[in-house]
Amino acid sequence: MELLRRLILPLIAIVFSFSCVRETGSISLVSKPLVSANTDSLLMGSPSGIEVADSLLFIKSNRSGKFIQVFSYPGCRYLFSIIEKGRGPGELVNLSMICVDNDNLYALGSETKQMLVFNIRDLENRVTEPRAIKRYDQITFPILSYAASVDTVIILNTGYPRVMVFDNDGLIKESPYGLPEEDSSDLEKIDPMYIPSLWNCQIDHDESNHILAVTTMLGDCLEIIDTRSFERKIVIGEGGYPALYTEGGRTSLGKIEGYYDVKIHDGQIYALFSGLSKKKLHEDMRNGVSTPLGGNLIKVFDLRGNLMKTYELDFYSNGFCIDKESHSLILLDPNDENPVRICDL
Repeated sequence: MELLRRLILPLIAIVFSFSCVRETGSISLVSKPLVSANTDSLLMGSPSGIEVADSLLFIKSNRSGKFIQVFSYPGCRYLFSIIEKGRGPGELVNLSMICVDNDNLYALGSETKQMLVFNIRDLENRVTEPRAIKRYDQITFPILSYAASVDTVIILNTGYPRVMVFDNDGLIKESPYGLPEEDSSDLEKIDPMYIPSLWNCQIDHDESNHILAVTTMLGDCLEIIDTRSFERKIVIGEGGYPALYTEGGRTSLGKIEGYYDVKIHDGQIYALFSGLSKKKLHEDMRNGVSTPLGGNLIKVFDLRGNLMKTYELDFYSNGFCIDKESHSLILLDPNDENPVRICDL
């Protein structure tokens, strides 16, 4: 009970706000292949994360025992792969996501609490060893997600504190709250061992505006957090909070497929959303109907959490990044032989 109490610790000494959103009409986006079905595309197995920095495109997948494949950009020619799977120096046991800034690529292993930092200029020159290896052993909860830059690393936890902010010298501040669930009785019914999976999230940090966006992968919940004051805005869509789904005596995590990725760009939050109900998913499986992996909606919010528009993709994606120069979306397509596509906004 103490663990659950800390997970749902009331919001104290912060400004808290809550709102619900309803879906609006969508704007159709037409995509085109960026990586075509050729030998390069076959190098990727189960792609699940993508980032772009200068002349390089990084794709997280499971090829040849290495976590990240590096391609040229915009030509998308395969160059090399980095990060071996293992527990040795410069290796990771698992990798949930990758992130970049203007200078570096960051890869944090949630099990080993070890972050590898690769310099973008080094990688452009085919130097594949990390510039730095940082450890976060003081974190005792499982790490849900993270965002990183040269001076700041933000880590999202499953418990209290929800958000931890580190600089180059270590932990500097942490949020005075836990999960955003409004009804504690719902969480009390759930075995604590399931909480990390149920509340698995994607995050992105806008360092210039000090805004952290957090989206749930098994719910329709967006948290917008000011990383200076820790004021938090919670936006709940029609899919609600992450919750258990029970049918025919079987219980599964999540009533819906939620957000697959989130990015902050030009003062707006872009969030890749599915909304597919687990009930429909189970019905399709029983009827032998193939369900595509990913979401086909990009919800666009302002930094106050107002839903501004919704883009509808012509395919299903499980990850994206934004080319800030061309204002284009670069998206993964895990269901097609053309694994990377691009859309102009």
